[in-house]
Amino acid sequence: MVLRVLAPQTLVPGDWVSDFSAAMEGMGVVALKPMKGYKEVWDELAGTQAKGRKVSTNVDCVGLPDTWLQPAIARGLLQPIPAARRHRWWSLLSADWRRLVTRDDAGLQSPYGEVYACPSSWGTLLMASHGPRLRRKGLQPPRDWVDLLDPALGGRIALDDSPRVLLAAALGTLGLDPGATAADVARCGVRAGDLRARVRRLRAATRVFGKDGAHVRALEGGDVDVAVGWGDALVGTAQRSTGVVLSAPASGTLLWADLWAVPRGAQGGATDGQPSPLLPAWLELGLQPSRQRRPSVGAASPLLLPPLLGGGQAVPDCDLLSDNAEGASMAARHVLRPHQLPPTRVLQRSRFLTPLDPATEELFQECLVDMDQESVLV
Repeated sequence: MVLRVLAPQTLVPGDWVSDFSAAMEGMGVVALKPMKGYKEVWDELAGTQAKGRKVSTNVDCVGLPDTWLQPAIARGLLQPIPAARRHRWWSLLSADWRRLVTRDDAGLQSPYGEVYACPSSWGTLLMASHGPRLRRKGLQPPRDWVDLLDPALGGRIALDDSPRVLLAAALGTLGLDPGATAADVARCGVRAGDLRARVRRLRAATRVFGKDGAHVRALEGGDVDVAVGWGDALVGTAQRSTGVVLSAPASGTLLWADLWAVPRGAQGGATDGQPSPLLPAWLELGLQPSRQRRPSVGAASPLLLPPLLGGGQAVPDCDLLSDNAEGASMAARHVLRPHQLPPTRVLQRSRFLTPLDPATEELFQECLVDMDQESVLV
């Protein structure tokens, strides 16, 4: 039997394919089609549909980021994973992961939905700082979102080129959960104008918005002193540059996840429009911590994520900055090494990026209306 996999080349370590074949003892093999990145995977899925053919009928499994799961489902590019809840890999997942991958046919999280994905790895939104340059200015690496407002950092900050990252930072500096919704903002007494003003202030302090890794290059090149971005992009610069240190916002941050999903009409190993029977074994293999390159702030096994407060929903506190004063002090003394997970206290107060409800999308678009930012959905 053959399992056909379509994924970014960085998602599948070189030994996975050979280890899987060895575990199958000659009963199954993986045919991996590596792509340059997620955009190429998406183009393969969407392009096949646009040409009027069944979507990737020669592929059993595709790798996608969690933020693309909702639009992929809504566009009919994916099917639920067959009999997902009967397999061992499902029993290994925590309640937080189960909520993340259970969606309705519009791609929104729903306890009554179907299982559309299995997590492969996860990571966090982090801050990377050039310690020596900051110390020469009498500064310490930022330990929480509010530290980004220090006037001494004006024009010396780089952000990942994602509106959601900018908005997360703005919410965090206001003492809110970085994944807060419009309802959370209103409940905590923060006006839309306050959030809009904070977005503008952060935008003015930011020198580089890092499309295609420009924020990382700006930090390495000395153009900025602090970069905010996803850990899988920042961990490399911390390993290459001895002066760069990593930290996770003490009051909580955003989480990302890589997922495995099944294309609509997959027929790789079956005749009834379902994926290869080898799929459950592949998904279980990817969950094992030993299968990861090494647990780190860059990426880790889903089994290593601690339970999230509030089941991954917005943390109910309206002033996380003061509530986490002790945690912030600890973070200042506890710079993360590349092969080290953020503190459990930080992870528990973190949240996955999920599809925006209409009110939240309207609020965020209003905050970005006069800026060169595209959709807040990505």
